[in-house]
Amino acid sequence: MVVRDTIGSSTAYGAVCSLATHALKEEHRETHFKRFSSMRTGLENWWQVLYLGAAVLGALAAAASAKMLGDVDGVTPAAGFIGGFLMLFGSRLAGGCTSGHGISGFTLANLSSFVAVPCMFAGGIATAFIYEAADSSFP
Repeated sequence: MVVRDTIGSSTAYGAVCSLATHALKEEHRETHFKRFSSMRTGLENWWQVLYLGAAVLGALAAAASAKMLGDVDGVTPAAGFIGGFLMLFGSRLAGGCTSGHGISGFTLANLSSFVAVPCMFAGGIATAFIYEAADSSFP
């Protein structure tokens, strides 16, 4: 209510990436990276960075307190990075992340959310079936 925005976290990545465009000349930046210009400043963009950072720190604290930090068999740091990148790419391609579509999009009766959320669940279910078929020891 304070920032008058919907809940989600995918815009946080755009806000952080917008910092990299500061190294470019202003005319080049405004011509080729115009979308980032609206993400560089303002609480409406940067609150999501704090929200996402708190989520990461909360997950880290939970894993550390349960003594499960780094205790995932079969997931290398490279696989985790690639998976995270693909999730980020998909969230921006879909016009928002799962929490943005699922929590805010549904409550606002956003048509794209009514399409995106079932597709996200279908993709997760399909992935689980593919993993199970490929590896019988998959939980």
